[in-house]
Amino acid sequence: MLKGAWWKITAILLLIYSITAGLFVRLGPGILNISPSIVSTDSVISLKVSAYHTHFNFQSEKSKFWLVFSPRNKDEKQVEICAFRTTQLTDTSIQLYFQTNTGLPFDFRATDSFIVGDLIINTAADGNIVLPDAVVIQRTNKYQTGGKQACVYQVSSEKAKYFNFPFRNSLYETVRNVLFHVPMWFAMMALFGMSLWYSIRYLLTQDMAYDMLSATYIRIGLVFATCGLITGAFWARFTWGKYWVLDDPKLNGAAIMCLMYFAYMVLRGSISSNTAKAKTSAVFNIFAAASVVPLLYIYPNMTSSLHPGNGGNVAFSNYDLNNNLRMVFYPACIAWILIGLWTTNITVRINKLDLKVKLKIADQSKKNK
Repeated sequence: MLKGAWWKITAILLLIYSITAGLFVRLGPGILNISPSIVSTDSVISLKVSAYHTHFNFQSEKSKFWLVFSPRNKDEKQVEICAFRTTQLTDTSIQLYFQTNTGLPFDFRATDSFIVGDLIINTAADGNIVLPDAVVIQRTNKYQTGGKQACVYQVSSEKAKYFNFPFRNSLYETVRNVLFHVPMWFAMMALFGMSLWYSIRYLLTQDMAYDMLSATYIRIGLVFATCGLITGAFWARFTWGKYWVLDDPKLNGAAIMCLMYFAYMVLRGSISSNTAKAKTSAVFNIFAAASVVPLLYIYPNMTSSLHPGNGGNVAFSNYDLNNNLRMVFYPACIAWILIGLWTTNITVRINKLDLKVKLKIADQSKKNK
């Protein structure tokens, strides 16, 4: 009995693992904001840094705090200017001081009114923490060119000493949703793919069992599609400020796709003849599946989109999925796909039993007559 149920046990274990890790693994350290974010060159920069899950009260003399100015052309090198003084406030906040009038890495050009620096913090406990485009330094008339650099650091490759998920300034704790929202869509696509396969098999064999399998896969796939839309809407509310961005092609394409498959279920319910229902549904399913690629992948990549991986935005694989998150993300995808297949299998068995009961009742009524 257990030999044939290995994949079900695997699904349960992977699901428990991914949900537990997704909810309870600590987020890595990061910089929330700095104040002020705009300074001038005629004074010392005093920056109050507010961080997340950091350990500033455990720092040693090896801790480093510096501004990084990226080169503006190939002839210039990246230069880092360190803080000449620091004042610890709490374990998640610190005051940093930089000398701007003697420490800028390169002269302003005649047409430049400002330059932008990244803030990097390196500690033994937290590793490297980066806030891109952290500070805008405005040029003033008192600025003296050719100043001497205060000090220079080499960027270290140290990482946090504990297992964590990546901190992203635009996502914060909602980065965990990548372990729920994305696997839901993976499971949905797998189930819709299975439905397409059985629709084709029905058209080739006219076996009604394939029609029932195809319809069941779509029915369960729509459950995962609905869960994907709900988790995506809450994620969008946090990152984009709205539950649904009306002019986003990726979101609208996903909505159209779901509506087509809901229309599939309505179409099946409107046809009384089993043979006509099966044939019409199979053909409709093939055309619906063919529209998924242009709706979700081709058109969003041709236009502007807020969604990761489309419209020039980086995909999650390049932005959010560090090795720690991958250790949970891939098992979560496998778990939800297996749960979808398992649910479909149970639903098919229930439908078969229901059909047997109806046939038995029909035969009994004939005998009674």
